[in-house]
Amino acid sequence: MKTKNLFQMLLMAGMVCCLSLSMTSCSDDDDNDSTTTLGGGSAMDTDVTDDEMVLGSILENWCDFDSEKDMKHGIIDQTFEPVEGDVVGDNDLIRTIVVGTRQGADDYAVNVLGGLGISSSSPAGFSWSNPAIGTIKYNHSTGNEQGVIEVEIKQIPKLWKLRLVATPEVNAGESPYYSKGDIVLNTDDNKYYICVSSHSYDQQSKWISFDCSDADRQTQKTSTAKWISTGSDLYYSGQQANYSSLVTWLSEFILSDTGYDGVINAFKNAGLNAEAIVNQVVPSSQELRTNLIKGITMDSQTAVLEAWERVGANDKEPRITRFGYEVLESKVNKWETRIYKPTGLLLAYMMRWNMSFNYWQPYVILVKNNDFNGFSMLANSVKSQTTLSSSHFSWKELTSQALGLSSSILLNSSLNGSYRVCVAAVHWTHNEFELQVGSRKLAIYGLLDFTKGNDTNLNKFDWMGHNITSHEISYKDRGKNSKFRSIRVKEHPEDKI
Repeated sequence: MKTKNLFQMLLMAGMVCCLSLSMTSCSDDDDNDSTTTLGGGSAMDTDVTDDEMVLGSILENWCDFDSEKDMKHGIIDQTFEPVEGDVVGDNDLIRTIVVGTRQGADDYAVNVLGGLGISSSSPAGFSWSNPAIGTIKYNHSTGNEQGVIEVEIKQIPKLWKLRLVATPEVNAGESPYYSKGDIVLNTDDNKYYICVSSHSYDQQSKWISFDCSDADRQTQKTSTAKWISTGSDLYYSGQQANYSSLVTWLSEFILSDTGYDGVINAFKNAGLNAEAIVNQVVPSSQELRTNLIKGITMDSQTAVLEAWERVGANDKEPRITRFGYEVLESKVNKWETRIYKPTGLLLAYMMRWNMSFNYWQPYVILVKNNDFNGFSMLANSVKSQTTLSSSHFSWKELTSQALGLSSSILLNSSLNGSYRVCVAAVHWTHNEFELQVGSRKLAIYGLLDFTKGNDTNLNKFDWMGHNITSHEISYKDRGKNSKFRSIRVKEHPEDKI
């Protein structure tokens, strides 16, 4: 008994010693009067786990689930009913979706599984697994069945398989009411949305809208990641638009003159010229559009992949230092606690984190086709973008096809050429880094705030003045949605009655 008590006392002493060592002091050996202690442990100020955030994105595609309204702690222990597709035959665990072609099957799989890491250039053979959720696989098939998504999700026990077929195997007899490029006012949140999906009747249609004012951004949920004894990061905890939705939006309504002009004219024809309205769907002027394209076009020299590390051969300082910051606390010539405020990032999907307290904020970028090899070589060399925790994040090209851009409206001819769409992430940990200031090295305890804008920006509608945030909704298209007010929607015979 005495031996056991002695062991417990030694164990407790060791734990206290380790804890005290983890709370490192910022004072140098010659500065014994400093009493400030920084650099403690990390903690997430949210009840919703990373697994639950991922589960929410899956449920939103296949169940009656709205991530903005229904996301909460505990969904990992609940079950949900599938609503996507049709039940054909006696097995209600297998559902069928009409996609037309094998390419249509691939497009559907990429659209719903984009956040899980499926490749848009070669999606077949995709497999994903999470111990708390289950497994998902996608492969091509034969005959009328163009592709199959196999589903073993604990929280959706009544869904085993999604068959993606070329032609209907039941008498559908109806067409979808909405189509890609349609614009509506959603009376639920009083925001304007554009449809970014090529869907069939009874399939989920995808709609996205962007925040263009401080009031809009305040509708986004925020959370903090605490660095105990130091401060907290601030980020948007709500899910942004999915990668595939942003690819469609960029390629067909931003880079395409025809697509962009069509959206502008649709608002004009509806008598809706106000910047605060148009900017919820696309930049309201050619100047703002050009600034957006320029701002989100990055290469191996400009993409921010690591917050606190130098990743390129020519980087004298971490790239995060290009952004504005606020000094929260400092000790002259020794250390500073700074909160950096990155802006102009096209945020996507959801912020990710793991139990080792690595943090990733994904964002979508355009890479010039002739810069792509250099960018991909750099991204592949950075562990946080590849192998550090690939189940949480890995960079990827979102489309294998270079997107042509007409030069007819561009203000800067350097934007001419073709682009490829990729997703990267700002990665950070709660570790200090050093900056060279004169002859001394300054220890920086860095925090990040993704929710602040550039206060000196004169045009509040400039998309690059803040990080670009979005809302995405899914609507199972079985006809006209009573909550949508049409701005640009194709004519339907029933509307003329």
